Amino acid sequence: MRAADPRSLGLLRIAIGSVLIADVLRRLPDFAHFYTNAGMLPNHTTLWQPLRPHAISFFFTLSTPAEALLGLLACLGVFVCFTLGWRTRLFQVLALICLISLHGRVTMLENGGDIALSNLLFWSTFLPLGRRFSLDAKIAAEANPNFVHDTRPITSLAVLAIILQFGVIYLFNAFNKYGVEWLDGSAVHYAMHQDRIATVLAVAVRENLPLAGLQAMTWMAISTEYILAALILTPFLRRYAHRVVLLTAPGLHLSFALFLNLGLFSYAMLAWLPLLLTSEDWDWIARRRGQEPEVVNSDSDERSSPAWTGRLREATVVAFLIACGFQLLNENPITPERFRLEKPAIVQAMIGYPRLRQGWSMFAPRSPINETLLVVDARTVDGRHVDPIAWASRGTDEVVRDHIPKALGFSQFWVSIVERMPGHAPYHGALRDWILRHHERTGNDNDAVVRFEVVNLIAESPHLGEDDDYPVSEQLVLWYP
Repeated sequence: MRAADPRSLGLLRIAIGSVLIADVLRRLPDFAHFYTNAGMLPNHTTLWQPLRPHAISFFFTLSTPAEALLGLLACLGVFVCFTLGWRTRLFQVLALICLISLHGRVTMLENGGDIALSNLLFWSTFLPLGRRFSLDAKIAAEANPNFVHDTRPITSLAVLAIILQFGVIYLFNAFNKYGVEWLDGSAVHYAMHQDRIATVLAVAVRENLPLAGLQAMTWMAISTEYILAALILTPFLRRYAHRVVLLTAPGLHLSFALFLNLGLFSYAMLAWLPLLLTSEDWDWIARRRGQEPEVVNSDSDERSSPAWTGRLREATVVAFLIACGFQLLNENPITPERFRLEKPAIVQAMIGYPRLRQGWSMFAPRSPINETLLVVDARTVDGRHVDPIAWASRGTDEVVRDHIPKALGFSQFWVSIVERMPGHAPYHGALRDWILRHHERTGNDNDAVVRFEVVNLIAESPHLGEDDDYPVSEQLVLWYP
């Protein structure tokens, strides 16, 4: 077992809650495209042709824009209550239900950041996050002038599970990077040429940084992942190892965020860090602020759970640890075939419903050496050519078929759509209907579409040390009439 300081858990709750709030807010601008039956992922399509099994969501019952918006705002309210620590135990469970529903409704849009956040929130649900830095604690203290907090560290298998999960993400992301681009140092170069996710800064760096600099960034990234995994998982000198993680991880993830649009991945990973703060760290912070360190006591008015609920909690943690172990072995490319075990149906359900997938292989085994872009070339009633996807995602309806523009500025959700939609034919009917409703979204009858082609542009990225872009080829995905 491992122990966690109640203050660390309180700060962990605030960190998780902040990312949860950001997750809802970033979905609001495009919610009608993805959470309603007028969008490209209507609930009847995603229910009858699920991208992944075991998707569950109360958003499947919400079809209209008003209903979906109400659901999103309800999730936002739950996440705010969770972050503030009001009725924390209740809102921990409600927050998990809301997050599962947010992600389960639109599994086509999920990326590694969503899965990392789901895992973090799930494991934290087994821990008491409201003892410190919460409205619950404030209300209890105001109601009883003699109220004393229980400052004892919380000892639970859930603490071990959440730290193991944190370390495993780095470890397998590093293990799985065995492709040639990681060996020759070109992986970062190719990642920065994925214009669906590359930022303006990434374009500037890839065009101006010397070859040796790009190679150094590649090897530094994978080395840092190995180092962070070792420091998080080490049983030796943990206090000092975790302090190094606290200083190192922000640099890695802020670098990711500066160069690549990976959704909430960087911020979800940073939300783990408060758990690494020990009681000694909090004592040091107190002394720096001119305060006396807290004295550990158990003379508290805070209620303890009955013993049987504690045993049930620990048994549940063990069961999910075993299920995640199965998933980890089966979902990662580095695992030899002889170690891939058939997952019982119960394990598949335990992983699928709470979104606990364990495939940690970002830009791995190989960094992608081709870039793609989904383009709609639609003819309107007045003879113009427009691209409804470009209009919805980037604010321009210009049709571009001869090249892939630099730093497209997509959100994570549009990145997923343009990458995955070509390969999922059951969703093409919904995409067709969405394109034909373009004039309804613009409010201009002249934008009504009378015919269109959807093509997937494919271009080989410039090789390491080259500057010129390669010509694009087209793959026809869908057409009308």
